Amino acid sequence: MRRTSRRGRAALLLTVFILTGCTSEGAAPEGGAKDGGTPSVAAGKSSASPSPRPERTGVGPYRPGDCLEVKDSVTKVRCDRPHEYEVMKSESFVSDVPDDYPPPVDEYASPRCDAAAPGYLDGGLEWEASRLDAVAFWPTEKQWSRGDRWFACLVSERGPKDDPVRREGSLYAGLAHGLGSLQACIKDETKPGGPNDIIPCDEPHRTEAVPGVVDLGDPDGPPPSVEKMVQRTKDHCPKAVKKYLGGDKPGVQAHWLMPSLDQWSGEHHTAVCYAVSKKPHSGTLRGR
Repeated sequence: MRRTSRRGRAALLLTVFILTGCTSEGAAPEGGAKDGGTPSVAAGKSSASPSPRPERTGVGPYRPGDCLEVKDSVTKVRCDRPHEYEVMKSESFVSDVPDDYPPPVDEYASPRCDAAAPGYLDGGLEWEASRLDAVAFWPTEKQWSRGDRWFACLVSERGPKDDPVRREGSLYAGLAHGLGSLQACIKDETKPGGPNDIIPCDEPHRTEAVPGVVDLGDPDGPPPSVEKMVQRTKDHCPKAVKKYLGGDKPGVQAHWLMPSLDQWSGEHHTAVCYAVSKKPHSGTLRGR
């Protein structure tokens, strides 16, 4: 199984000191791929509110709401049993996709999987501030050679080393009432070049993703200039962090991550705001 982290592809790190107004910028870390064994998974944002249960329509062996356990193979299990992934949607590659393996996942499947997450999770773009990842899952080479052309869009909870967390319970509409226990926290300060270990917020950390993900523009259109993206995010994130904190808080900075121009696409058109404290703490800074 192969996957790349969605958040690992953010390219520009910007920092604003709430109290002093100083700024800095640099390159954020690139995501990596990990190889394991069975059908392939690669990284993979919609806006429709879900019904009480996902519609069980799709293509191939998997349907929305299926939960998958990964050991030596991929097995469907009840969602109240330990598992790593949950299916958000499944469909087919277009008929004119080349027969070569692997299929064009980055060009075709991953953007569709990104588009599935806001609706399935019922959190809009706020899912970008969570510990959840969207990934595309496609047939093995043997399955592909016999004519299988399906792909499935999965969601997983991201662990400290970017590996999916074994969890129990469905993630369907899991962000309908906010980030909650799925909020992303980072052990240290978000820094260019990484690593940036995402962890649950009840563990010691310095950085917290805050509500208020910035939509930087139409992903199907040309990207705005870096200056426009920086200005929009610079205007927004300090306010979002201040609202999150309930006011100014000495020793806490506002940071954000945004895409570079060459990464602009359906997958990369948002900026995520962060509250960064000087000292590690457990629990969130909200309301302290």
